[in-house]
Amino acid sequence: MPLAPWLMNGDNLSDQLKSELVNFRGESAVPYIVRWRDSLWFCEPREPWRELLAWRLGASWLNIAEVVPAADVEDASTPQGERRGPFSKPLIRLGQTYSIDDLIVKDNDRAIAHELAFSLWIRRRDPHPWNRVYVKGVPIFFDQHVSFDQRPFDDFFNVGDDGSRPSRWRVRPFLSGEGPTTATEREFARADASEIIINRVRIVHDFERHFADAVEHIASLDAGWIAKQVEDSTAPRDIGLFLEHTRTQMPMASERLLGVLFRN
Repeated sequence: MPLAPWLMNGDNLSDQLKSELVNFRGESAVPYIVRWRDSLWFCEPREPWRELLAWRLGASWLNIAEVVPAADVEDASTPQGERRGPFSKPLIRLGQTYSIDDLIVKDNDRAIAHELAFSLWIRRRDPHPWNRVYVKGVPIFFDQHVSFDQRPFDDFFNVGDDGSRPSRWRVRPFLSGEGPTTATEREFARADASEIIINRVRIVHDFERHFADAVEHIASLDAGWIAKQVEDSTAPRDIGLFLEHTRTQMPMASERLLGVLFRN
């Protein structure tokens, strides 16, 4: 399947795509983009098992960008067609290359609720607009490098020195008539200098219902299946025990998080 026309300008990435391929500090990801399997991917320069494990745990029920092990990638190139590889780190598919039909979840409120519940379970600290892109108003998220944070429970919720901790996550409704795009959600977040991460939804009650469903889904996952995902991701063995421990904490953790999300 050819790439969507807006992604490429001839053999180069389009200006619109380049404008979205930045982190919250404004640093560009363009040098890390490769073309493979009729799509565009980010060549992950960080520790590989975190990305792989998060993808394996969430791929069947979350809008989480696909991650492929380096060993699976052959015949990759730069966007201009120059050969790239072999790779030592996994590739992460760009959210901009998805269509709405590709997404597991096709509703903004459910997608955000599931992402936050999942982040709470795996102790992921960065659910913010620079780690999401929007496809026809629905988010898909990426970047798991600060996941599986094994610090104590209370420390994970402490304020810290930035907006990544759950004590600074917030949920707010869109204004009437607003619809999210990658650009609008980042602009909204940039306008807030308070180090608070705003996650916007259409209907708060729907978000709460979807969040409860996600917590219930996490509780229902088979322990043997989780252990298999840990093993196949080459994660440290103690991560399996960690995930079982954080699952037991989910009722307490989700109640605490819901008490934070709607604070002024």
